[in-house]
Amino acid sequence: MNSIGLALDLSGPTGSFALFDQNAPSIPLVEKELLGSFTHSELLLAEIERTLREHAFKFKDISEWVVSSGPGSFTGLRIAFSTLKAFVFARGGQLVTVSGPEARAWGYLTEKKLPQAPESLLVLSYLTADKWVASDFVYKNQRLILRTETIVNENTLELSKTSIALTEERIAARSKNTPAEWTIFPLRARHLCSFSSLESKKVFLPHELSQVTPLYLGSSHFE
Repeated sequence: MNSIGLALDLSGPTGSFALFDQNAPSIPLVEKELLGSFTHSELLLAEIERTLREHAFKFKDISEWVVSSGPGSFTGLRIAFSTLKAFVFARGGQLVTVSGPEARAWGYLTEKKLPQAPESLLVLSYLTADKWVASDFVYKNQRLILRTETIVNENTLELSKTSIALTEERIAARSKNTPAEWTIFPLRARHLCSFSSLESKKVFLPHELSQVTPLYLGSSHFE
């Protein structure tokens, strides 16, 4: 009986994938980063095959596939979606999509084990050199609730003193005045393994794959 899943994120310069037990998905069996910036299409399949072999798994053992729907590099998102849709179409199983910002926020709360949840978590996702997506979450009843999600820049971003802001390397590197309270916490495949706890989770079967597309934010993706 198949019980292995694969989570994949290619939304940033450092891509990653993780294998997980479907009976306990939130704790990945193994996670691998793709070395090299934006070389996902060259490295992905070979690295997955090598990792499966090293851990005595085969492609046929995987029946659940999880991917970040974005925001992020639209080329990376398209590669991730195309790859996993092809696997599901060829081998069956189901494809799960989740919001990248929500997965990051949940991963932060889980990994940092804060004594008290912050009033809000503001997740900043890189879109272009001068545009970011700001996703504002509140933690309530052990769930993350998205309050607002807008496109901002360094001049229009407003950060509450009671919020924790999660940023990523590209934003921190390009920001002219990075506040000390920002925490660099980029998305990795292991964060997607907590998909069952995320409000944004969507499940697609093979006959529904035509409905599956990454988050597209119009011309902002290509400026």
